[in-house]
Amino acid sequence: MKVGLLSGLLVMAFMAQSEECPDWPQEQLALETQALTEHIEVWDRAYHDGGESLVADELYDQALARLESWQACLGDTTPHRPLTRVSSSDGTRAHPAAQRGLNKADDEGVRRFTSRREDLWIQPKVDGVAVTLRYVAGELVEAVSR
Repeated sequence: MKVGLLSGLLVMAFMAQSEECPDWPQEQLALETQALTEHIEVWDRAYHDGGESLVADELYDQALARLESWQACLGDTTPHRPLTRVSSSDGTRAHPAAQRGLNKADDEGVRRFTSRREDLWIQPKVDGVAVTLRYVAGELVEAVSR
């Protein structure tokens, strides 16, 4: 709980800063970017391996946006990828294929998308519900969820 609270406070401090590249020396920006990356990785592990959300979704999204912004300031365009390994009853399994979600959209992006469609079906997102089923010769041999 202390880690989640401390991490949340740290992210809020980051979020209070401007959306532009911080006015820091490159060394400091690199260190801060690495620290934020490590916090996000802790949150990813807790969520994907332990089923525990250490921060609210909105704070996570803001931290991820901040990370991507800082990485761009450093010239690093490699996006953050949540963990691709999950716990299982007999150890850790790698997903045979990445389970990807949709990109985040703001209200304006959703309005633009829906305005171009006459027939639209929307269903609620159930957080954390995803499964990869692998069949060999018509028989289920593996089920991996996130």
